[in-house]
Amino acid sequence: MTPISLATELERALGRLRLIPSGCEILDGSERIIVEPRVMQVLVALAQAEGAVVSRQTLIITCWDGRAVSEDAINRALSRIRQLAQTTGAFNLRTVRKVGYRLDVATRSEALPDISVSKLIQDKAPDQKGRRRPIGLWVGIGLIIVFSIMIWWMTGGFPRESHIVRINVSDITVAGEQSAAQAADLRARLEDTLSRIRDVRLIEGPHSGADAEYQLTGALSGPAVSPEITLRLSRLKDHNRVWTSHFIERPGMPLTSSQQAVAAAAQYVTLILKTDPGTSASASSAAPPEIAGKVTAARQTLAQAHDARSHRDWDRFKALMYDVDRRADDVLAQAPRNAGALMLKYQLLALPRYPRTGEDQVRFAKRLSQAEAYLAQAVEAAPDDPEVLSAAAQAAVVRQDWAASDRFFTRALAIDPNAPDANLWYGYYLGLMNRCSEGLDYARKAAALVPNDAWRQLAVPRLLLCDGKTKAAGELYAAALKREPGNVFILREVYMMRLAQRDAKALLALNDYMHGLWQGRPPQPVASLMARIAAGAEMLNGKPAAYDQLLQADLKALDQPINETAGFGPTVGDSLFRLGLEYAEAGNGEAATGCFMRAVNEGALPLPWALPYGAIPIPSLTTQRADYKALWKSTPQLNELTRQRKANRSLLRVVGFGANSGA
Repeated sequence: MTPISLATELERALGRLRLIPSGCEILDGSERIIVEPRVMQVLVALAQAEGAVVSRQTLIITCWDGRAVSEDAINRALSRIRQLAQTTGAFNLRTVRKVGYRLDVATRSEALPDISVSKLIQDKAPDQKGRRRPIGLWVGIGLIIVFSIMIWWMTGGFPRESHIVRINVSDITVAGEQSAAQAADLRARLEDTLSRIRDVRLIEGPHSGADAEYQLTGALSGPAVSPEITLRLSRLKDHNRVWTSHFIERPGMPLTSSQQAVAAAAQYVTLILKTDPGTSASASSAAPPEIAGKVTAARQTLAQAHDARSHRDWDRFKALMYDVDRRADDVLAQAPRNAGALMLKYQLLALPRYPRTGEDQVRFAKRLSQAEAYLAQAVEAAPDDPEVLSAAAQAAVVRQDWAASDRFFTRALAIDPNAPDANLWYGYYLGLMNRCSEGLDYARKAAALVPNDAWRQLAVPRLLLCDGKTKAAGELYAAALKREPGNVFILREVYMMRLAQRDAKALLALNDYMHGLWQGRPPQPVASLMARIAAGAEMLNGKPAAYDQLLQADLKALDQPINETAGFGPTVGDSLFRLGLEYAEAGNGEAATGCFMRAVNEGALPLPWALPYGAIPIPSLTTQRADYKALWKSTPQLNELTRQRKANRSLLRVVGFGANSGA
């Protein structure tokens, strides 16, 4: 059972209807019906069963790629299909209680007649018009055929030329305590992983690069227990070395040098490919239904854990995270190379990026190394998996490699346009580049794909704010708070927006709104943030003492963060950036710049609207400081980011953003 790819799915008949998956179109005679991609996927899955019952779990695997999905999302797709059944009369959608769903194609006698107004008029027309009908009918059919051929051609019906990258992986040389067997194992792993990448063709021959465009060579050295690996990728036509890297193991750390080497080679090869993959298939195979179902269940539990965390329900959060870990281990015991389970383990271990409760620095470092090991294993197992590519893109953002990040994201979305993580994080990346309107489209799609995930829903108002649409962002935030008054993440977002607008009345109104929602008795995490909101309003009204005290306490705590329950974000850098913005609004440019510097050094840029050339100006007491301006020119990467944000600022539909130029 494999996920349905609309781009490659063939046309099929459904009774008198014709399904065109690549165009998300349904032909009913001369009428053309356009449906959403997800609806088409579900319709194809049901049609493929040819009258057999299809379970909800099977629909999740084939139409949602086994990802966490809400009941509402499935029901919406099924509801739309029922509407199509009623409108066309060509089929019926049957619910088999506690089993699933099936399509019953209507027979000719059962099919409902077309009783549109135009047909009724034609039926009453004189005989002369009736005699002309066959000519018009044939002309209509001819146009449909021509139009269908055009769509088929444009969507890939004829083979399109796609550039295949031909790579020869040569023998790995050995030195020191390394053995030929270790070298052969590394070469086999490199070949296996590269063969799983679309548009890569391996050229056989351990000593020859004939017919290859690139040659990957390597060397093993050092002690047998912790080998050092060097890999080199050369372009053969000009003998130019395009990539080289050296990998070593840290004693006692889970991430091995061979894992690093294989994952890095796969990711670099991905970067030299065309962004849009061609039609060549990879060697990766879909997981068995039982395994895919377990991964889906674990992802759904992880979404519940994130929800518990946003409500500061730490006992429930820990219990759910333990359950996710158990489910992922269960899958890996049966399928050690399952990319979905490996990514779950990575997500469980990667955050927060500071010590958890009871972790000393050694255990903290080991946890992060273990997370990197799971990600490397996922890359090795499924280098073209959109979730894996999205994780690689996020890592590229952290190290400020903007070009690599963009290519990873666009490739992930070319492989699966409905990948929730790729849509979400690409939206944020575009916001980072000040391409906020484009990013908003991806954020909306990510929110629609997983409608019950409150954390994903936050991307939409964030990108609206990035795009200068503060009113629309405020309305979405207010609606979200009404649905989830205990979600401190949402409350903090609204607070930061109103603070940046320097609107004391809006901050006080926000507190009044929250008091009303909780009838004056908010839970402690909400009450604590409300006290901060009140202090921020006082600061804007000329009474900064309480607010300054809060900021100083937070800065001291961030120097040595204790655990996630203290209220920090996923990284210390995220929290430092927000604290820098608070200091800027409080008029302390020196402290603000210090926080921004520390945040940027950790790769944290969480609020695109607060960056140079953003939608909401940061007070000039900060942005006019020499050290603040120097920050955004301190590295080639930051200088490039500032250049792109300045070039893209015309996309912002706001006035007066120049005060936030900063550079």
